[in-house]
Amino acid sequence: MNPSILSHLDQVKSDLKSDKATRRKEGIKLLNTLLDSPDYLRALDQQTVRLSPKDPVPAASWPGLCSVLSGYVTDEIKASSTKKRGPEASLSKTFRKLIQLAEDERRSGRKGLLVRRAGKVFIHIKEVLGLLGPAGLSSPIGQDYGTVLRSHMLALPQYCACSSASIFQELLDVYYSRLETRPLDRSEDTYRAMATIQALLARFPGDMHPAFQGDTVVFFSESLAPRLNALREDSRLTSAALSGINAFLLVNGTDVASQCPKLHTAWHAMVLRALTSGRDPKLREAAITYLRLQLRLGAVCRSGGRPGAGAAGAAGEEAGVAGWLGALLEWFEREVQQPGFRWGEDSREGRLVVSRQHHALLQLGAALYYHSYAEGSHSRQQQRQQQSEEEGVHVKARHGVRVIDSDSGSDEEVPLPASKRRKKERWAGQPSAWCPVAAQLLLSYGRCLGTDLLLEWAAELRAGLGRLFPSPQQAALVMDDSDPDGTLWALRFAHALALAWPLHLTAAACAAGSPAKAELTRSQDLWKAIWQAVHAHVLGPHVPLATLEAAATALGAIARLQLAPLPPGFHTFWGLPLLEQPPSQPLLAFVADALDSGDHQGAEGTGWQEGVLRWLASSTVAAATSATTGLAAFCSVLKLPLLPAKAPSTSTSTRSSSSLPDGTSGQSEGQSAGRQPVWAPLGVVGGEGRGVAGPVWRWWWAGDAGSLELDRQLEELTRGEMLLRARTAAARRRQLQAKWRRSRGRGHLQRLGPWSAAADLQEAAAAALGDLLEDVLRQPPSPQPFMHAQQHPTRLAQLLTACTIAVSAITSAAAASTAAAAEAEPGTPSAAGRQRAQQGQRRLAGANAGAGAPESPLVIAPCWAPEGPLGSRLLQALHRCGDLLAEGARAPAGLLGAELDRLGELAEALEAYWQALGRKDMADGLLRCMGEVQELFLRASQVAPAAALTQATGALGSGSLARGADLTGTAAEAFFDDDLDVGGAAPVASARGSAGPTLSAPSSAALVIACKARCITLLSLLGPLQPRNGAHAVVHWLQHRGADEAPLPEELHVALVEALCSCAVHALRDQPAVPQRAQQAEQHDSGGSSSGSEEMALHIAAAAVQQLGQAEGLLGWAKFHNGRQEIAMAQARKLARALQGHRGSPQGQDALLALVQLVDDCLALCEAAEAGRQDKLTSWQMRTELGRTVAALFDIDIKLFGEELLDPCMQTITNLLADDRYPARLVGGSLVHVILDKWSNSKAVFSSLKGLLSLRSTAVRDKAENVEESMESSLIILGECSVACGAVELDSLFLMCAHAAIETGHLPLACGTLDWVSAELGYASRHAYAAWHLPPLLYAMFSAGFTVTHLTLSCVAPTPEGATDLAAFLASLAPQLAAVLVFGQKGGELADLAAALHTT
Repeated sequence: MNPSILSHLDQVKSDLKSDKATRRKEGIKLLNTLLDSPDYLRALDQQTVRLSPKDPVPAASWPGLCSVLSGYVTDEIKASSTKKRGPEASLSKTFRKLIQLAEDERRSGRKGLLVRRAGKVFIHIKEVLGLLGPAGLSSPIGQDYGTVLRSHMLALPQYCACSSASIFQELLDVYYSRLETRPLDRSEDTYRAMATIQALLARFPGDMHPAFQGDTVVFFSESLAPRLNALREDSRLTSAALSGINAFLLVNGTDVASQCPKLHTAWHAMVLRALTSGRDPKLREAAITYLRLQLRLGAVCRSGGRPGAGAAGAAGEEAGVAGWLGALLEWFEREVQQPGFRWGEDSREGRLVVSRQHHALLQLGAALYYHSYAEGSHSRQQQRQQQSEEEGVHVKARHGVRVIDSDSGSDEEVPLPASKRRKKERWAGQPSAWCPVAAQLLLSYGRCLGTDLLLEWAAELRAGLGRLFPSPQQAALVMDDSDPDGTLWALRFAHALALAWPLHLTAAACAAGSPAKAELTRSQDLWKAIWQAVHAHVLGPHVPLATLEAAATALGAIARLQLAPLPPGFHTFWGLPLLEQPPSQPLLAFVADALDSGDHQGAEGTGWQEGVLRWLASSTVAAATSATTGLAAFCSVLKLPLLPAKAPSTSTSTRSSSSLPDGTSGQSEGQSAGRQPVWAPLGVVGGEGRGVAGPVWRWWWAGDAGSLELDRQLEELTRGEMLLRARTAAARRRQLQAKWRRSRGRGHLQRLGPWSAAADLQEAAAAALGDLLEDVLRQPPSPQPFMHAQQHPTRLAQLLTACTIAVSAITSAAAASTAAAAEAEPGTPSAAGRQRAQQGQRRLAGANAGAGAPESPLVIAPCWAPEGPLGSRLLQALHRCGDLLAEGARAPAGLLGAELDRLGELAEALEAYWQALGRKDMADGLLRCMGEVQELFLRASQVAPAAALTQATGALGSGSLARGADLTGTAAEAFFDDDLDVGGAAPVASARGSAGPTLSAPSSAALVIACKARCITLLSLLGPLQPRNGAHAVVHWLQHRGADEAPLPEELHVALVEALCSCAVHALRDQPAVPQRAQQAEQHDSGGSSSGSEEMALHIAAAAVQQLGQAEGLLGWAKFHNGRQEIAMAQARKLARALQGHRGSPQGQDALLALVQLVDDCLALCEAAEAGRQDKLTSWQMRTELGRTVAALFDIDIKLFGEELLDPCMQTITNLLADDRYPARLVGGSLVHVILDKWSNSKAVFSSLKGLLSLRSTAVRDKAENVEESMESSLIILGECSVACGAVELDSLFLMCAHAAIETGHLPLACGTLDWVSAELGYASRHAYAAWHLPPLLYAMFSAGFTVTHLTLSCVAPTPEGATDLAAFLASLAPQLAAVLVFGQKGGELADLAAALHTT
């Protein structure tokens, strides 16, 4: 920095800290003068961006100057409080001016220059607003500080992450008081206060204190709602208030679920008024989101009731809830029946696409009808209970036996209220209005709907299709659909119904489950009739393309899931005019489903494969959306099983020999519930994403990323009975899938393997793939950036997709050939033969490593060989992809999100290619771009501004790079080997497709940052498959810093560290585990090369741990930061899993010990940050990441932890069980299996865990807030313990039953927990589970002081009939009850039992 500028800033600092008022005023005047000078501003920018995370903050920087001014303003306001004259308004003007200038990204090129002092700025704003008080918010100083808070500090998430929950709570308290103590009107001040509350709740850091959560509910329900309702302001003020409630519930909803009915009581009328008469689209959107949240949390349904309330209160609440749900259903039905209402709009392709607003409305309608369905089930249970009570009233009157039955989780269903005769006729008569709602209901809640309801809907669909589609005699007289929208939505509803169909009613799973014959026959008859109706309609004249695609989607789902016997003619697609239409995603998916459903041997010799292959070769544009459907269609022609996709990626298909009839991959049978995801999907939206056809419903939905994110957040708010119902459905489905796999046995392998496609067919398929690549290569260059529509894929996207299909097809053919060779080996089991074939391929790959272009270790058909015509075209296409990637990296517009998604798919395909063929030379052409990318990163400060200027002027100079240019011969290529492969995780520096900061007039600094961000994105995708080169590049980029260059922004630095960790994980995965290395050492002499590769992989892992650690990595940066801690722990967990197979080597053991030290450093940082504080600084996300990392290391080897570290690390898991946050407690429950498995005395461990639970059967922890939610999560944790460890199963069951006997309002939740536990453990029902444990359970209950009057029949009854009928219950349990009572010397209870049974 210029010495004169530095001296002026030092003078400002000295003057502002002076004791004399005159000097302080001169300092302010000088500061304002400096802030008006562009030279001073640029000097401050340069000084600030040069600061590294570990450097001290000087006063001559934006954060240092802000800190000096903040202290001065605070002192002045405090001093003026004792004077009649208040503080000068110029103070806040200067502060606001400084913040605005510091945040001027157009000048500095960066956001967040104040991040090093952002926490202090929040504290300063809190202090100033606190000194001003609620009344002072309307003063000039209050308005200035409110603007700074709302428009600058809360606008950047990185600023909010530097603050704490206590600071935000105090800020919220100031604004709460402002609205509570001042009149509520339509003024700007009131709106600004409400908008600030909404922003504070949306950006809240860390965990809100439970007491403050309750205060927030009270503020919105008791303080704000009545006055806002009286104001009748149905516009922006109500919209801001609802948005604030939504932000609060999205984060804290599960912690205040028991208080949500009170909140909805205050807001129901206003929300309904906003929906019926509101004209503001923002208000309507906020109201719909609010209702979706409240429905998910159970506030507008029966499960939202307050457990344990008195009988009168419960009855009143039930009536109120029923009224809310009925009123909302009536509004929704009126909305849908309005004249001119239509779901969706016509797209350019002629498809009916649902808009974002209609998607939200559909989701709300589906939630309303689902909860109406659940409410109907509950009503029926109440009727059964009342009937049982009337029948057994004399028994209860005489002996006082209490019958409690709240079996809301029963499998018996009742129809929806909308299925009454009047509504059924309306739904059938208006398919365009109601089929979308029913389809969304199936997609969102299909896994939790009963079989009876689905069968009823299938029957109604069959009848409705008969009315929609005319008979063959009438079809000749009909020129077009009478109701095109109704036809389209009916077909989409058929597809959704097929996806949600129970697995036990599919033909593929019948051998495993053998359902009732009548039920199966009815199911097949219904789907056969639906198939015939849809098929006949599509064969008629004048069928629009959108209708054909919808019909193909429905028919494909029926064929894939084997819902009905299919007629012959799969190879001709049952006569559908498919090959006459241009390829599209739905039609490609139908081809895969149709060809997979038939026996190709019966259709050989007809020449149909060549016609299909020619049609597929023309699917360039259609396949560019995703390679999944195109690849599945190509391989289905060859009957070629695809390789399973790598978890957790879903970008490639999972249709393999081990996949399930619904297209999902399933889980291993021995996998416990603790290792399953905490939140299970209620519907099928998450289920088909890994199937053959992919998420088909997305083709008729025009939503955005924000809507998808909201859907995900709502999924994670699932709680209580709904969560357990979803878990139970998922567990039952896994049980059926496991049985189905076992039932297939050897016959399945004979059907799909060994693979033996004819040589001429393989050559035709390879030629078709070559034609596809050639067609894409001949495409003209894409238009200039931002001139083409997003719906039309660019040339690069088409190239990447075509290459992915070709590479994956070659890989699948190689893998199938390996399996065929292993199966053909005489006298060898298939698994052992396949393992030997894989080991041989690994040996040959290791022998060829470093020997130039290695030969393929597999003997495959010449048409698939890299040296063949297909391989040559593929190499040419990969070369062109590399050229276009380099151009995209240099261009200011960067790469599109779709292009980066396709690049990720290609990376995974090349990873699978290397695993199957042992060759890395295929990616050489693609990776030619990495030399240019590295040079671009290192010279970004010179290249990026020049490229931007060249593009702006429209002239390509010598420094620019045109698409398709040759990038060979660059100096940076020497750093990368020619066999640098592809793969890895997506970066987190910015969203895919983002070119960094988006500016209206980007500065040169902003262009440099954006350019480096693009380079890091490509390195993250392309580095990990050549981990050595990728790791070297990451380290070099981290250490590189030119003389005049600033350090990388924090988000880019973190992205590079994550890329290094990804390289380490891939390097470790490429190395065989210790037992395999021992076998290799015995079989060949190339063990030295393998050992050297392992040493290099472990060296990369050590470098990754170093970049995460406290000495040189993320944990060593200034100040505690939840985000950095969370990232470090997440990456440490990935490294630990990758190192698991290498812990036998000294270097691997050292790396694992380094990870343990990393955990210790994280614990020390958390302890130091929270020392002496009343509140928590750690967020629940960070605490759960830490617990998961500790659990992963425990799983590997608990001996890694020393005695001093073992107890604190164990507490990181056990403390989650008593965490203040509901989701943290659920995650802790999912990790409890690690503790119970690793300690020998499981019962002693369980006894210590009981003290962390809040149950009436143990002791409710001394906790004033959120007690209901704590008891709810404690029941679920007990279920986790039952599933994880058989030694504590009976104890957990007793605690659940005892709690339900005391806290009767939690009986439905206890029943739901037992339903889920029984499903996970393989019992037919919870009644079968109770019957297995009944004698010791009854003895434990009576020994604990419980009597017959405390028996909860729904929990302990051994049969469903005994759960509702007292006489049947006592009769079925008479021997066990008598034995237990005699053994426990319960003479009085024994006499009561004898009298009830009319015996002596």
